Amino acid sequence: MIKKIFNFTNSVLLNKIICLSCYTGILGVMIFIMMKMIGNEKDEELIYYHSKNASLIFLILIFSIPVAKMINKFYFYLLDPELNILLGIVYAFCIYKFFIGLKSIFYNELPSKII
Repeated sequence: MIKKIFNFTNSVLLNKIICLSCYTGILGVMIFIMMKMIGNEKDEELIYYHSKNASLIFLILIFSIPVAKMINKFYFYLLDPELNILLGIVYAFCIYKFFIGLKSIFYNELPSKII
């Protein structure tokens, strides 16, 4: 039993599970910060790049609406329909990058580009 647990902790499947959990939201940011603090970016390259990609996507999705409201408040000539179109483009891009990241996890490769 202990041998099976030890083999699972060193397996590719565990790396894939951790990478998939990075794309759930705040967990990706926490994994990215922990890996930065520990400094093992070179050892766990797959997990590091996927957590970095997932945390950037998550932060863009979280902060896009407050930034858009701030822009609309300071620049009153930016109309709400234009702002909604811009937010739709940002969300579509983030969802596209999200699915590209998930596809690269299943093929066990690094994400194509960090945002």
